[in-house]
Amino acid sequence: MEGAQAGLVRCVPKPGPGRSLQLPGPQTSSCWLHRPRQAAEGRRGLGRRSPRPHVDSPVSRRDHPKTPVAAVWGSCGRMVGLGRVWGQLLKRPETAACALGLSPCRDRGALEVPEQKRVLQRWSIFPVSVQGPDLRDRPQSSSAKEMWLLVALLALALAYFALLDGWYLVRVPCAVLRARLLQPPVRDLLAEQCFAGRVLPSDLDLLLHMNNARYLREADVARTAHLTRCGVLGALRALGARAVLAASCVRYRRSLRLLEPFEVRSRLLGWDDRAFYMEARFVSLRDGFVCALLRSRQHVLGTSPERVVQHLCKRKVDPPELPEDLRHWIAYNEASSQLLRAESGLSTDDKDQ
Repeated sequence: MEGAQAGLVRCVPKPGPGRSLQLPGPQTSSCWLHRPRQAAEGRRGLGRRSPRPHVDSPVSRRDHPKTPVAAVWGSCGRMVGLGRVWGQLLKRPETAACALGLSPCRDRGALEVPEQKRVLQRWSIFPVSVQGPDLRDRPQSSSAKEMWLLVALLALALAYFALLDGWYLVRVPCAVLRARLLQPPVRDLLAEQCFAGRVLPSDLDLLLHMNNARYLREADVARTAHLTRCGVLGALRALGARAVLAASCVRYRRSLRLLEPFEVRSRLLGWDDRAFYMEARFVSLRDGFVCALLRSRQHVLGTSPERVVQHLCKRKVDPPELPEDLRHWIAYNEASSQLLRAESGLSTDDKDQ
């Protein structure tokens, strides 16, 4: 130990009384952090200081009382010191893994980690685990495996939300399961259903109110839950068909603010020979005001809406009369569709194919 440098960690037999401090943690050999006299002297003429004990040291912290100012100053110094230490440890992976206890140290006598490990041990950040040569083939510790598993899960979650519309892909299946398992079925196809919601920080735009695109998403989730409860989705699946959104129209009347509760009140207005027509109203729960009104056309592929209703009711049902404003909107969509087909040189049969 005579040739040891200041601040080095060595695996040696237990020394006598002096300026030595035993490191915590299970060890196969006694490891001691040596603090020579010159290392214990204060820097920049601040006087002599005694080495700070480890949290598991037999020296009690009550022997070193701290004032609030000293505690705050020590926390600031801890953050600055750790920033410098990590910068050096990342340049030496093997030494960093040995110093942090993530991998066993191969040679007890060759473990000499300079200033980085001394500062880490001084601030009680990581326990030092020094393994002898008899544990050379010991597998990686469970804590290291848990750390790598956590890193893999975080990377997977980051990729999921970065590459996919994560919340939408989670909310729609949850809404379907909730409508099937936790809510009673609705036998009346024309009955109104409610879907509760609240404006979250992720729903806001630069004007700090609910983004106009969020209305369409909330209406989509509410529409899926509505069709699940009334059995339309089950009938479509049984007939080998599906429904897609062919057109939608939104009227915004008043903004929804942050954390404002609301309800999406959806209902089936009727159907024709090709599509279902639905309505969704965004009603504020603070005063009952209708903040937005959405109309949508659900085009049925693979069958007809009449057959879907007949499958549900076990008999033929005549469609209800559509509202006047909805008939105007349907006429507008038909005129627009004919104009676009004429520009593209397509006919009605070509579009159906």
